[in-house]
Amino acid sequence: GLPFLIKLSHRVPLLLTLHDEWVYTGHCASTLGCRRWELGCGSCPDKKIYPEINRDSTAYNWKRKRDIYQQSRLYVTTPSHWLMERVGRSMFNPQNTQVIHNSVNLEIFKPPQNLQFLKKQLDIPNDVIVLLAVVQKWNDFKDYETIEKSLRYLSGYARLQKRKVLFLNLGAEVDIEGSISGIPMRKISYIADPKKIASFYQVADIFLQASHADNFPTTVLEALACGTPVIATAVGGIPEQIEEGKTGFLIPRKDYEAMSTRIITLIEDDTLRNQMSKNAVDISQRRFGLDLMLDEYLTWYQQIMVDWQTNK
Repeated sequence: GLPFLIKLSHRVPLLLTLHDEWVYTGHCASTLGCRRWELGCGSCPDKKIYPEINRDSTAYNWKRKRDIYQQSRLYVTTPSHWLMERVGRSMFNPQNTQVIHNSVNLEIFKPPQNLQFLKKQLDIPNDVIVLLAVVQKWNDFKDYETIEKSLRYLSGYARLQKRKVLFLNLGAEVDIEGSISGIPMRKISYIADPKKIASFYQVADIFLQASHADNFPTTVLEALACGTPVIATAVGGIPEQIEEGKTGFLIPRKDYEAMSTRIITLIEDDTLRNQMSKNAVDISQRRFGLDLMLDEYLTWYQQIMVDWQTNK
């Protein structure tokens, strides 16, 4: 457990990569607007936030974590500046810090070589606009409801009747075909093969990401790398992934009308959508490749070793 960090961090240089907020809270993986973590937690307003707890021991947990960190020598990296800023306001006491963005395998997540052939393989007509999302209703931090509401709202646009739309939802419990207010929908169950996952991003025209809280979601990176413009809620580190108006659009949390409006913009403007697709691929290759992430880690490892030896 965490107490082992004290001894281990004084024996060897110890680097932690953080992917959520748990390290500086009394129990939750995402604070969802609560600021008790800045003061010491206690009187937890929602013990059911993942990971769920049965009794309120959040103040004790917070103090125990603080005491462990104060006795440890830790080097901390986060995928987003958003999370690092919060680390700086927390009781965490890192020796040194570095922001290193997550990455994707650009050999797998890339634009399709033959889009028509791929659509035929996946049984997707050539004349439809494909909207894609990766959502699980059981995840408290994702916001499937806003995506569903945006599609219902979208179905009311008379102009939409000129363009056929198909909604694909990756991550469902079982394969299901249906519709949302007349918009055809396919729910596709869990896929383990990254190449098969990439194929759905490649046939998509627009990727939808709605979250109550997020750090630096890999799904957004995968979509961009495949050349799929993204419409996403501006929470956590997502604004660091999307360049507004260039690779996609950012919308306020829970704003299904804004999501629908942006979907319509991209459906109606083929030129803009195609340009965003090209921008997404170009920026992904410059910012989110595995090689870049590995180089940044190796460079920082070297700096850590020097710091470790100097400040023993």
